[in-house]
Amino acid sequence: MTVDSAYMPTPEHKHQLDIYRSTSIAGNDLLASVLYTTGLVATACGQLAPIAVLLCCIALYPFKKIFQECGTALPLNGGVYVALLNSASKFTATFAASCSLISYSATAVVSAASCTAYAAGTIGNFNQIGVTIAIMAFFAVLVVLGVKDSANVATAIFGFHLITLVVLMIACLIEIGHNGGSVMRDNWQYPLPISKTGGIGMDLYLGYSVALLGLTG
Repeated sequence: MTVDSAYMPTPEHKHQLDIYRSTSIAGNDLLASVLYTTGLVATACGQLAPIAVLLCCIALYPFKKIFQECGTALPLNGGVYVALLNSASKFTATFAASCSLISYSATAVVSAASCTAYAAGTIGNFNQIGVTIAIMAFFAVLVVLGVKDSANVATAIFGFHLITLVVLMIACLIEIGHNGGSVMRDNWQYPLPISKTGGIGMDLYLGYSVALLGLTG
């Protein structure tokens, strides 16, 4: 039986999120990683921080199409476990999922610890370990209670991140114009955190490790 195409139903693709909310949800991970990882990387490797972050970007770029393929073919929760379960053994998928869980946990600890460190530097010293644990416990309770992420809240946070980065870039350009880049030159000549004698291997390795944890987590 031949059916005329005019009588075939037209598929309807209903988007639950618009482009702004979708971009905000995805962009918050990237911008938040930049905002909190940069200071930590600079602490680990000093003026080599831009090089460490660049190495992370180079290392992650070849995986771009793999991420895209997995996200398109398997748009489900579970990430690495779901992807490997369709292409490898259950043991391999479980092992990879365990590694991912450790990475996510480490990222949560680094995020909470950096938050309390910034707060301590601004309002004065306090029990940073206790506050870090309290922050993680608070969000853990929210997850247990079933609180879901809000697309509108994500959009507001994304806008705040963008404004923060734009203001920071403008302030840096103004400051460079005033001092002629002397601060940048002084920072580059400052001794590295670990290899003060001139070797940069360990500093670059530690900076790369911190940057990779922040960006991938």
